[in-house]
This record gives sequence, structure tokens and C-alpha cells, in this order.
Amino acid sequence: MQGRSEIGHTSVVKKAALLDPEPDGGTRGRVTELLLCHGPATASELGAALGLSPAAIRRHLDAMLAEKTVHCRQRPHRTGRGRGRPAKVFELTDAGRSRFRHAYDDLAAAALRWIETVGGPGAVASFAAQRVAALEDRCETAMAEAGADPIA
Repeated sequence: MQGRSEIGHTSVVKKAALLDPEPDGGTRGRVTELLLCHGPATASELGAALGLSPAAIRRHLDAMLAEKTVHCRQRPHRTGRGRGRPAKVFELTDAGRSRFRHAYDDLAAAALRWIETVGGPGAVASFAAQRVAALEDRCETAMAEAGADPIA
């Protein structure tokens, strides 16, 4: 137990922080997984998914920004949005994605081979066309949200 002379001194806090090298209990890993699986998200969205406050999530995101495993951008203003600054949207960097195993390419190739075996070559082309259409829709939405000056 610390003596009365240590109350109010930050050295006590610093020593306590050194005792637990992994204080987030895996939260940072779960944030990373959410960003990998679901794409860019705000601290509020991540907090809601994990049952944590946006402030708690921001603490992890700040550490991840310092590690360069995520980067952020401002979400463009939308009509009818409330007051305040635009929300920051966080997404994984290549360094953040590199922490995961890279079996996705093998899995994707195996899935395409299976689709071709079961549905024929036309099924692969149909799947590819659907994926391109979904990408085009996301790009059109992002461009519309960006407005006349997408860099602003």
C-alpha cells in the first residue's frame, strides 16, 4: 500500500501502468477485426458494436494512429446532420491489415473454383458482375457525399 506522501503523485500511476502491459484486454484486436471485416467506421459505430463508449474506443484508435495501423478522415457533412465537427472515420492501413494471416487469396481462389464447378463459368462471371456493381454503387455514394470539392 502506498503511503500518504504518494497520494497525488503521478509516479504511482506510472508504476501501475507498467504492471499491466496489455491493459486493453484485447479491445484493440477486436477493433482491428471489425475494421477488417466491416470496413471504415466511426468511434461511435465501433463502440456500439463492442458495447463500449466512443471515448474508450477513441483511446484505442489514438494508439493505433500512433502505430500507423489505422488512419482517419472526416466524414463529409450530410444534409440534416447535427451540430459539431464532422465524424472521423477510421480504417485500417496496409500495416494494420498485415497483422492478419493472408489466407484470403487462397480462400477466394478456392471459392471461385467451387462456384465454377457447381454453377459453370457463367456463374463466376455473374458473381464478378455483381461485385463490380456493388463497388460502383459504393463509389457513386462516396462521390455524392463528397460534394463538389472532394478534397475539402
